[in-house]
Amino acid sequence: MDEAVTLLDEVVRRRTLALGPDNIEVLKPKASHEAMLTNLHRYAEAEETLEGTVAGLQRTLGPNDDTTRSLSARLSVAIFLHSAEEDAESQLLALDVLDANTRLDVEDHTTERARELLAAIDGTAKRGLRHTSNASHDPSARTPRSPT
Repeated sequence: MDEAVTLLDEVVRRRTLALGPDNIEVLKPKASHEAMLTNLHRYAEAEETLEGTVAGLQRTLGPNDDTTRSLSARLSVAIFLHSAEEDAESQLLALDVLDANTRLDVEDHTTERARELLAAIDGTAKRGLRHTSNASHDPSARTPRSPT
């Protein structure tokens, strides 16, 4: 997978020089490159350009474009935000992707990944609630009072 990331990086670099940064033939492999980095948990590298890629796709394809490449890029941002523990924003983007897929009557990899992400966000929230709940009800978790 690392070799694929390196090759895509080179494709993006060369196409950007030849076609410009907002050309769809640059943005498609760029979105794939960032999705690979996100899948490899190389979030810092993906973060450097991910939001710029989504913005470029929206400029090139229009703000309401719901093509697979745009949805996939938005989902990559959502996955990144979840990894950065920004679940509220992540959840909104994932729900947006699912909503677009419903409108398009599409069931593809973005649909499944969005559902998995929402389940992960839900699990994180539930674990947080359980941890808080257990701490407040577990007498051993309370700070002992000093004798007076």
